[in-house]
Amino acid sequence: MKLLKLVLFALITFFTQAMYAQNFPDWHQMNQQTLDDSYNNSKAVPESKAMFDGWVERSQAFRAAHPEYLDISYGPLEREKIDYFSAGKNTPVVIFIHGGFWQMRSKNDFAFIADHFLKEGISVAMVGYPLAPQANMDEIVSSSKQAVEFIGNHLAQWGGNPNQVILTGWSSGGHLTITSMDSVKMKAAIPISGIYELEPLIGSYLNTNLKMDQAIADKNSPMMHVPQGRRPSIFL
Repeated sequence: MKLLKLVLFALITFFTQAMYAQNFPDWHQMNQQTLDDSYNNSKAVPESKAMFDGWVERSQAFRAAHPEYLDISYGPLEREKIDYFSAGKNTPVVIFIHGGFWQMRSKNDFAFIADHFLKEGISVAMVGYPLAPQANMDEIVSSSKQAVEFIGNHLAQWGGNPNQVILTGWSSGGHLTITSMDSVKMKAAIPISGIYELEPLIGSYLNTNLKMDQAIADKNSPMMHVPQGRRPSIFL
């Protein structure tokens, strides 16, 4: 319970500024501009570029100060790498999957969030995965599952406690958190601002790179395939 409270506090602190909840009309009734605007975070939050630039600068400094376990390959592709930031032996672990609409950003950009966790004695594993258009949604989901499984299999080797794991991610990483839940033994999943129904994206500008059809969207929509079992999940 203490681990879950610490993780929730840190994640809410870091990401509350980027969460702008509002009620949207039925997407079936939207015209093209309205549908595109609904997923255009940069347009909705003009200050987001400055915010992200600050995150990147902080992350670069943090990675430079913690070079021990950077860019560990879990697959053959360039982006199939993870970073592990150790808080010591037998410590709890947060696995974080980055956001960016499955086509932007990288694990490197979000390393800054590990700083608070390490100070609380919690290790952090940052997941990288291939992006669209070089990878399609099936491949992205498969890679993230592979990464999470790889981390789970190596935690004891790196000093983490494989029985004290929380899986989380933001935006597209929130979606990949849900699709990767079966890949690791964990205490809880905490997806943040995820998209769990992909069909509306098919008609939006985001699909220019994603290139999803109805079958791929349905296959990879967590709302269509609710995970079974008793894993606690907290949606932010």
